[in-house]
Amino acid sequence: MAISIEHVIAASSIKGVGRQFLLRCIDDCSDASEINYENFVAFVAPEKHKRICRGAGSCNQEIEMKELKKAYDHTLKLLERSADEKIFYIGSNSSKYPRRLRRCKDHPLFLFYRGNLEICDTMRCAAVIGTRQPSGDALKAEKKICDYLAEYGWNIVSGLAFGCDETAHRTAVEYWKNTGKGTTTAILADGLDAGSIYPKENAELADEIVDCGGLLLSEYIIGTSCRPYYLTERDKWQAQLSDIVIPVQTGVAGGTFHALTRAAELDIPSFIPYLGEYDSPDCEQIDLCRKGMMKAVKKYKCLPFRTVLEFDRMLKPGCSA
Repeated sequence: MAISIEHVIAASSIKGVGRQFLLRCIDDCSDASEINYENFVAFVAPEKHKRICRGAGSCNQEIEMKELKKAYDHTLKLLERSADEKIFYIGSNSSKYPRRLRRCKDHPLFLFYRGNLEICDTMRCAAVIGTRQPSGDALKAEKKICDYLAEYGWNIVSGLAFGCDETAHRTAVEYWKNTGKGTTTAILADGLDAGSIYPKENAELADEIVDCGGLLLSEYIIGTSCRPYYLTERDKWQAQLSDIVIPVQTGVAGGTFHALTRAAELDIPSFIPYLGEYDSPDCEQIDLCRKGMMKAVKKYKCLPFRTVLEFDRMLKPGCSA
């Protein structure tokens, strides 16, 4: 049966079509497959019909076919719009698919991207992540870390959120503009079109990332809005795509620990800057930062460092500059 990645993307939008079925379809995908509705129905209709009818007694196949046609047509329109906005897509069976993302079975079945996808495999990648409300000391430390990484040609991976993520991307972009070194990748929990990017205040930063040789990456088609579950998945991919993880600052909960959990599962080394007494006037915030750091060190084995020089010495052989 001729199955294309476009067919799989369309099928993923249909309620009742499960991940295991789509995984099998991905394995059978071919770039040479003809993209047409007949092929789409031939591979997805039996699965959809089986799931709807299970225990129901009877099914309305006419309604079912209308649903399939609607999903198929809508997906092709979105993919055409994607091409117009220079947003491309690949399946997980593609040779271009980032090799690090394949390290876990729950990797995205397909990816949408803007920019230079090759940097995921040709450059060392460091996930620099953390709270949306970092202290001044944390931001100073983060900028030094990101300058170091950019100087030695790292791809700085983060999530385009306010706070630590935004600082990581902006530092990398500015370093690239000044020296031509380093770059950055933003993994998003929404579509890559300007209308979907979250937070919308960072849509211009997203464009700058692409203009500076970087990458925007998502598993969601254009027009998809950000959701809490999508953010959790995004946090995992940040770690999974990287050689090292650096949680700049965090409280005792939040997305940073989703990334650290995945890093621990894959034995990806994590490093955390020791920020002394912090400089936040909010006593509660200071306490949360201390507890967050202790949790990262004790539970997730993050290695604390005080200076960039110390960080350089701590990097594992094969990762250091």
